[in-house]
Amino acid sequence: SLLSILSCCVVCVAAFAQGVLLMWVNPVLPQLVNGTDHDDHLPPLDDVKLSFVTSAHNIGSMIGAALSGLVLLLAKYLGLHRLFPLLALFSSLSWLLTSMVPHYQAVIAGRALAGLFVTTLASLSPNYIATVAPESYRGVMLSVFNVVRNVGMNMTALVGAYLSWPVMSNVFGTVPPLIILLSFWFLQPVKDNPYRTLENQISTSSGFSVRNEEEDDDENDEFDDQVNLIPPVRSKTTILKSALRLIFLGTVYALSGTCPLTSFTSDLIPCHPVNRNNTMLLNPNQTVYFRGSPLLLTSTDPHMTTTSACTTSYPYTYSAATIAFLTCNLLGSMISTLVSKQLSQRSILVTTNAILVICTATLSVYYFYLPCSPGNTVYCYIPIIICIIFFTAIGIGIGTLFTVYLGDLPEEGQAISLPAVLVWLNLMNYLQNQLFLLVLDWAGEMALTGIFLFHTLANVLALIYSCCSRLEICPDPPSAPTAPAFMRIITFRNEDLASTANRQSFRSSSAVI
Repeated sequence: SLLSILSCCVVCVAAFAQGVLLMWVNPVLPQLVNGTDHDDHLPPLDDVKLSFVTSAHNIGSMIGAALSGLVLLLAKYLGLHRLFPLLALFSSLSWLLTSMVPHYQAVIAGRALAGLFVTTLASLSPNYIATVAPESYRGVMLSVFNVVRNVGMNMTALVGAYLSWPVMSNVFGTVPPLIILLSFWFLQPVKDNPYRTLENQISTSSGFSVRNEEEDDDENDEFDDQVNLIPPVRSKTTILKSALRLIFLGTVYALSGTCPLTSFTSDLIPCHPVNRNNTMLLNPNQTVYFRGSPLLLTSTDPHMTTTSACTTSYPYTYSAATIAFLTCNLLGSMISTLVSKQLSQRSILVTTNAILVICTATLSVYYFYLPCSPGNTVYCYIPIIICIIFFTAIGIGIGTLFTVYLGDLPEEGQAISLPAVLVWLNLMNYLQNQLFLLVLDWAGEMALTGIFLFHTLANVLALIYSCCSRLEICPDPPSAPTAPAFMRIITFRNEDLASTANRQSFRSSSAVI
């Protein structure tokens, strides 16, 4: 039992690695835009190169989702306890490629490979924990896995902003997979399922049998259990509708506004250096607009020879805002567990989606008027308050329930439907990461207003769906089981035949002769 718990703790490190992967852009983006004072690893990147760097991990995640069937087949032959060290090795090598090779193509390639291997490693981990952990600790370890992922995201946003991005990539990216690799001897193999397979359960009853009535009473329950073991067959149309329904939910979830608020917080609440080439002709303490947000330029260097020449009129940093967002998202997930026992899924989704509509609409209006200025800092608190409410609602609603719906996909055809859903979800995130900076440059001061107006429309669609549509991903199968491939023949006394036949009603699963 102790070794099983230790194995699960080692695997939970994969959740930390996934959190770092998801949050890496947040502290690194300002350094890629402006360069760093303590590092000449890469020159400042333009928006086209930045868009590829920020979205590269989504490409790897899409490839990983598409190959999930092959990965599961490989896990079947190697065992998860042998596959994990292999994935961890490739994950560490991917981060080394990102941080050690001084070229932005290497950063893109390393991010894409990290998206492939880290996401695959983290996706297989809950299955391993659910199988290996003792039954009394199973729920606790799965909760720990989710908490560790949030810890990884918070630490990356909080500490990563104060480190050179190559150093941060090695400390938070390369090291965690190495812990899994070096601890491979603690990983316990997945034991065989102790329950017999369906074929074994029904094979002993696959022939004819002749029983006396006295023996029949003892066998009725067993026969009924064998009939219930036969899974209902869903049509291909039902499976397709289930996948399309989940794809729609994944789309409105991905487009709800979480991407710009987590990956590009430094552009929404700017508190980072501006390229000195754009500020050399400006006087200190002069207010300018950078990516649609007001900035108060200050510098201890009158000639602006360093890149630490810019601060913002916002009274808080984007790192502090990110920590607040992620903490509220985690808090919302915890609240969802409690609320779901008292309220229906429809009431939770309707309420939280309505809150999301109000939040994104408010942000659209805010960035249109942009009231935050050095003389009116009270208005600068509007974005962080709105975003705290937004992430709490996401955690309570679709952010948590989407995982539940993902597990409701019918088992028939899941080898195709599940990868399709995951590929589509990663594609939505990829497009947002790829296009955000380009739209920001192209549309100028109206970009953020238009972006949040678009997210408002997506949240309105989610609200309409939660109000009017059936929430179940796949309806319950028919209660009547499929006719089994065997027949039971029972002999009765003549005087009991009529009453027995009347009681049985000649069901398709039993013939009374």
